[in-house]
Amino acid sequence: MKRFAVCLAAGLVACGKAAPPAVDLEALVLRVEARAAEINGLKEKAKADSRHNPTRVAIALDGLQERLLVLRRQLDTLKAAGPTPDDQLLVDFENAYTDLAAALREYKALYLSPPPAS
Repeated sequence: MKRFAVCLAAGLVACGKAAPPAVDLEALVLRVEARAAEINGLKEKAKADSRHNPTRVAIALDGLQERLLVLRRQLDTLKAAGPTPDDQLLVDFENAYTDLAAALREYKALYLSPPPAS
């Protein structure tokens, strides 16, 4: 099924003879760097915002940094694999990217919204 999806995405009729599509590593690099810039922006906002517990915010930001590091490692692995990496490497990258995106959404929901009234 996965092979069919890859062939369909590439617009190929004869999947048996199709070469795997090349991965646009530059696009992946841009995605990672956009997330890194977003995290840096959140750090700057956290310094200026005193509405939330600074220790909790720092721990949450550290968690985001760790997920970003995992994502960068996955990207380095993809780069080392060349223009047509194994499907599992792509899945691992997408999983790391999705994990970071979910953590960013959670952080924003917790720390960019007003704190609960005491």
